[in-house]
Parts: sequence; C-alpha cells; structure tokens
Amino acid sequence: MIALEEGNVHVEQGDDANAERAFRRALAANRAFAGAWLNLALLYERTGRPEDAQASVEGGLEHVPRHR
Repeated sequence: MIALEEGNVHVEQGDDANAERAFRRALAANRAFAGAWLNLALLYERTGRPEDAQASVEGGLEHVPRHR
C-alpha cells in the first residue's frame, strides 16, 4: 500500500509527524494491515510514546488476530 511506503520514507527522512499521518491513512483504508500497525507502534516507541506503541500493538492484534 502506498501510504505505508510513504510513511516509511517519512521515517527515513526524520519526519515523524507525516510518517504517523501516512501510517494512519493506511489503517483507515485497511484496519487489518499488520505492517501499518507495526510501523506505527515502532514509531511511537522510538519517539518516547510507549503507551501509544502498546495501543498500536493491541490494535493490530485485535484487527489482525492471525498474527497472535
């Protein structure tokens, strides 16, 4: 999905705000997109938002249960 790749590019460029928006767009299009949940969790963890990271992991497990 393009939004996921866009988010990854923003992460590489150090643009965390736009990366978050892109990952959220990917999830808005497909709540079962495991890669978007994971990348969002990693972004939150790296930027000192552990509660948001945990919520993203939990959201991924809820919407993509086959990855449990």
